[in-house]
Amino acid sequence: MRELAPDLGRAYADAFPLATGATPASQSPWPLHQAGEALTAFIQANPGTTSALPYHNQYHFAEAVLAMGTLGAVARDLGLISPAEAALGVVAMVGHDIGHDGSSTPGGVLEALAAADTVRISRIAGVDADRLDWLAYVIEGTDPGEVAGNEARTAGFLPPGRFGASADMLRSLANEADVLASLMPHLGLRLGDALAAERRLAGEPGADGIASFSGRLAFLRLYAWFTPAATRMGLPDLVRAQIGRLAAVANSLGAGTTPEDGAAALDRMEPGEARALFLSS
Repeated sequence: MRELAPDLGRAYADAFPLATGATPASQSPWPLHQAGEALTAFIQANPGTTSALPYHNQYHFAEAVLAMGTLGAVARDLGLISPAEAALGVVAMVGHDIGHDGSSTPGGVLEALAAADTVRISRIAGVDADRLDWLAYVIEGTDPGEVAGNEARTAGFLPPGRFGASADMLRSLANEADVLASLMPHLGLRLGDALAAERRLAGEPGADGIASFSGRLAFLRLYAWFTPAATRMGLPDLVRAQIGRLAAVANSLGAGTTPEDGAAALDRMEPGEARALFLSS
């Protein structure tokens, strides 16, 4: 996909029926489906600063939507969410980064702005008030500061949130969809570079560390818990394999035994050589 122009419309057209199990003929009158189409058209016509961002651009939008379509399909197959909830999750991911400015502004500010635009456009498309509240809840849950709480509620360590277990599941699925491309080994390294470049443009300290192997290890360690849908897809195995690869690199270089040792050793190497070693089997 990244060898071609970004195509959010195609990503949405693929993700929605995948997540919901709906046939194309049954989609058109569905308000949520219409909302997703309206959001897609709005984003494509009004890209704002996202068109110039290295990371939070329409490639990211499309990848997150496709990831949510796939995760939603598996979650629906497992009986964790309904088709209508799967639809809501895909639409939420279409709108989850509207208006992103490339910064890491804390406190859910960017997510709240994206939720407001998504709700506004979805209301015009005919989505009812209850579903609009859910859309906002899911998008606001993509704030990185909400990830741990979302996981705890979905795993049952905390009581359900105000919309119940299904909405909490959608929040956790959205968190996974948001970073699924970055969890891939090859693409993940490219996206780490892109996010570091974006944070440099925003003038944020520590941006370079995002693209380091030590930064990647810290990112991978954030995802120690996964939804049953992501587990069925093999994401925990993929994360463990990359962390294990860093430990193996440390051993092979005589630089230690831990993943931290391996990441530090790779960060001391020439970048191209380090990446080739990390990605070799």
